Amino acid sequence: MLVECLTDNRNRAASDVRTAMTRNGGSMADPGSVAYLFTRKGVVIVPKDGTTEDDVLVAVLDAGAEEVNDDGESFEVVSEPTDMVAVRTALQGAGIDYDSAEAQFVPSVTVPLEEDGARRCSAWSRRWRSSTTSRTSTRTSTSPTRCSRSLTSVVSR
Repeated sequence: MLVECLTDNRNRAASDVRTAMTRNGGSMADPGSVAYLFTRKGVVIVPKDGTTEDDVLVAVLDAGAEEVNDDGESFEVVSEPTDMVAVRTALQGAGIDYDSAEAQFVPSVTVPLEEDGARRCSAWSRRWRSSTTSRTSTRTSTSPTRCSRSLTSVVSR
């Protein structure tokens, strides 16, 4: 898991993140030790709602999309962060709605989790979000729905 923080005090933010990790049964690696496992990408989530993968692919291919993934209930369109606006515009031009569009750190290595591991990852993520402080804005690169696809440096006990 990669944690991105926005703060006015780096030392306090590091302390807050370390405390939240420890309280929630995780451990923290040294700063920057897992960053090489992630790449910043533009990610657009498109609900299926009668839309086929071919429809999405035709709409975004010329706009700079690198891949379209089927995530069950939605499609995930991955592009370079600089091409994300063009991808969104292409989807709108084709009459296809999207749920979200943001720059994210996407893992370069994924590890499948069994049901129990995914359940623990999801519970840990919920506890993590509720325990972070308001003075430090944090964002993790994984959400509970992406736990099964992410390599984590956090060891949940």
